[in-house]
Amino acid sequence: MQQMKGISLMDDVATTLTEPAGVEVADEKAEFIARYELEGAINIACELISELFPDFEIKTALDIEFEELTKYTYLDIQMKPLVEIETSDIETLVDKYEELQIKFHERVERKHTSKMLFSMDFH
Repeated sequence: MQQMKGISLMDDVATTLTEPAGVEVADEKAEFIARYELEGAINIACELISELFPDFEIKTALDIEFEELTKYTYLDIQMKPLVEIETSDIETLVDKYEELQIKFHERVERKHTSKMLFSMDFH
């Protein structure tokens, strides 16, 4: 079973932030749109990883500027195999990794793809 933390991660981050007094409606709308777009990008990434790497665990780590939720530095999506990987499987995994990145860039806006990092851990 895979562990997907995309949306719950954003909810956790949002609840730790405190809003300054007098937040304008436009700022709230921009924050809502940014959260929605980011959650969508995370969900697409998790969907593609599940499709291409069914035996991998998925974890996310968001590096965010806590003053403003809409400005995050990058999102690291970590993939770790749940089964032992043989040396003969490496070439296939690299091909699937490249396919993952191509499909992700086709489905997600560039402003999000440029801030997302996929990493694969074989340890």
